[in-house]
Amino acid sequence: MKTLMIKLVSAAGYRDTNHFIDSAFHPNLMGYGAGISAFFAGLAYYFNAVFGIVLPVGLAIIALFILEFYTGLKASKKEGRKFDSELFGKGWFKLFIYMLMIGISHALAVNVPIKPIFGTTFNLYEWLHYAFYNYIIINLFWSNLENFKRLGWTEYLPVLKKLSKYIKDEPIKPNNQEQNKS
Repeated sequence: MKTLMIKLVSAAGYRDTNHFIDSAFHPNLMGYGAGISAFFAGLAYYFNAVFGIVLPVGLAIIALFILEFYTGLKASKKEGRKFDSELFGKGWFKLFIYMLMIGISHALAVNVPIKPIFGTTFNLYEWLHYAFYNYIIINLFWSNLENFKRLGWTEYLPVLKKLSKYIKDEPIKPNNQEQNKS
């Protein structure tokens, strides 16, 4: 068995098994690796237990939300609108509703007993939970595309230009200063 391992390791380009072990597992950093791994495992477990979201999906939702928030504020500034509480609160309210949808569907998926029908079980609430994941991610992508279009980025990225055909242009509401001038 040892000779087989040595042959596999050397065929993969390592000098010997020690070189492979150092490269693959970094034993001199085992303490740091184990600590960091334990921290992120706890974070992922907590995130899934509390929010019902797998950590990478939750991070994707948060990243898309932050990007939407940033591009939305930047687009509003470009359009001449100053920061106002109405624009600021819209994003947070949207995120709250999204998290509520995911949380409630997760609670139902986990806690409502599902009885088999004709020997088959189908958890409608679990399906709904995953459908909400996808729906929210698609909507965050869509909101970001709208902001990219408002920023004029569609001219620089061909993919955005193709997708912008499907984005409905919303009329820009004038800010209070422009209304007072009229």
